[in-house]
Amino acid sequence: MDHKIENAEQAIRNRFTAIEAALKDLCQDAFGILTQQEIVDNKLLVARYQNRLMSMFLLIYHLRDDICRLAKRHGFKQKIVKDFAKRTIPISICIRAGDTHKHGLGGRSKNATISNGPIIVVKTAKGAKPAPSDKAIVEGMTLVDSEHGVFCSKVVIEQAIGSWVQFLNNEFNLNLTDWLRRCFPPRQGPIVDLSPKLHTTVPEGATVTFGFPQDLTQRLVDDVQKRAKES
Repeated sequence: MDHKIENAEQAIRNRFTAIEAALKDLCQDAFGILTQQEIVDNKLLVARYQNRLMSMFLLIYHLRDDICRLAKRHGFKQKIVKDFAKRTIPISICIRAGDTHKHGLGGRSKNATISNGPIIVVKTAKGAKPAPSDKAIVEGMTLVDSEHGVFCSKVVIEQAIGSWVQFLNNEFNLNLTDWLRRCFPPRQGPIVDLSPKLHTTVPEGATVTFGFPQDLTQRLVDDVQKRAKES
């Protein structure tokens, strides 16, 4: 293999090592299991989570540059990488969030993608209402993008990384699927779809899917668009 291609591939593997470390920094154990009240009162915890989240977005952002370099070493146009990143919404959101973080709302490229509050999961007994003293974790943050809508940061990160791994495998025969399976093990439990209007019991080990209410989504998007224009 060409020496320059080997170096470009190693740079990508090094980036994935950094991404794995960032995933560890964002995992539930990194912050501990606190009570709902402790999470609400601890403003520094939310700021710490946001800082780590932005670090992850920038790693995913710079992965695009690493893959562009690999494309160049293979004699391909870098446009195929940039076009893929732009049309793949989870990757695009990470890049736009990185730009907004670095340049501010309405800055370079008129990006407006911000984190807007933590997503907190509270553990309660079946049939009981959440109480301030109940154990809780920060599952992610709400991401608001002026073009694409509202998302959960954890979902966006997993989908963005998975998309890059598939792209590298398809376009450059660079196989990182073992890394992906280690960092994102297959889900074993049931999948529970949470309706915003219903109180649903979720068993331990389940994977939860949920959507943001449409009226809330529109308000958040309108707010970030307005803030970007006024910046």
